[in-house]
Amino acid sequence: MSAPFDPMRASSEPDADLRPTIPDSISIAVELWVVVVVGQIVALFAQTGTFVDLVRDQIRANPQQGVSADQLQFMTSSGFVVGVLVAMSVFLTAITALVVWFTRKGYNWARIVLGAMGVYIVVNLVFSLFGDLEPAWAMVPLVISGVAALGATVLLMRGDSEKYCRRMAEERKPRPVPPAAAPYPYGQNPYGQNPYGQNPYGSNPYPSPHEPTPNPYGSASEPGTQSAGTPYGDNSPGDAARGGTPDLRKPETPDPDSEGPKKQ
Repeated sequence: MSAPFDPMRASSEPDADLRPTIPDSISIAVELWVVVVVGQIVALFAQTGTFVDLVRDQIRANPQQGVSADQLQFMTSSGFVVGVLVAMSVFLTAITALVVWFTRKGYNWARIVLGAMGVYIVVNLVFSLFGDLEPAWAMVPLVISGVAALGATVLLMRGDSEKYCRRMAEERKPRPVPPAAAPYPYGQNPYGQNPYGQNPYGSNPYPSPHEPTPNPYGSASEPGTQSAGTPYGDNSPGDAARGGTPDLRKPETPDPDSEGPKKQ
């Protein structure tokens, strides 16, 4: 059994078929950025001890006036530093995920921003290789995320990625809406001929009230004749010879009493 016709679905299916598909370069770049985010978070928390020592050294070198010893101890505690790192990681992850999502949707500005972020991570990796990083094992996730960022940046700068973003930009442009057409031409009955506009029986079986009923006894000008087709015969004496029905009524005889006095 065939499904009923849906005009809204039929109008949306061609647009869905013409919508550009996500190229492999964009898909792989998005997956690489997942590796970048995870590697950066691991490398950041691996340096928690280094960050705690750095904060304590800064406070000792520049003592703050009006700050109590309890506040200084709280600010230099490991729990406070870890909380700051968690908040910073959540904030940066949310921003990166948002830019990656817009890139996957085909926004060209997001593609450029994500490429710039990848370049920044690669440059940071280069400086970290020539620096003193503690602990040493924190360099492993940092290198992995840097290589993934480099690969994602190269894929995002490819021609098919740019072409996909441009086509998606064309798809997002507002299109003129055609005027709504009437369901049937103006002035035309949508149901064709009116089935009640004509008599289904052909001619009217009942006589019209405006037509006179034929007199079965003949016309008034010829009282001795009858009209043709009546139950009393035809209207002429010669019709009996032609097979008509003769007039069987007795002729009227004058009353002798009504003729007046007889002449002598």
